[in-house]
Parts: sequence; structure tokens; C-alpha cells
Amino acid sequence: MHPSEAKVNAALEACRSLLTEEEYREVFEFNDHNEWGVAIEALADILGEKEAKISAGQLALIEAAFTGMELEPGRRTQYLRELMAS
Repeated sequence: MHPSEAKVNAALEACRSLLTEEEYREVFEFNDHNEWGVAIEALADILGEKEAKISAGQLALIEAAFTGMELEPGRRTQYLRELMAS
């Protein structure tokens, strides 16, 4: 397994309880087709749109996936962090 895939898998599994089955499948399909960057972006976007209250551990896994692929999360992770504080 590619290290980026492992990081996305970890973030996705940690957040699975926050996703509907359809949302989970959407993110998993990107991941399954080696589109790991799109998968982690989609996961962060879905959680942000839902205003999901994620844990610090879940956020750390999402950030690790972005960092591991050298992707800039934009405001995605900042917004998720703000949701944690509210």
C-alpha cells in the first residue's frame, strides 16, 4: 500500500461515523482509484459542509494526509479546527 493511500485510509476510517454511506462511498471511490489527493479534499469538504464536530485525533489524521502528499489544504483544515472549538 502506498503511504499516501494509508494516510487517507486512516483519516477516512477515523471519520466514517460522521459520514453517510453515500458520502463514504464517494470518498472511498476516489481513494480506490488512486486519487488520494481528491479523496482527502473530498473528505475535508464533506465534513466542513456538514459542520461536523470532529475530534483532534481525526483532524490530525486529515492534516497528516494533506502533509504526506504535500497538498495545501487551503482553509479546509482551519475551518474544521474552528468547528472543533465551537
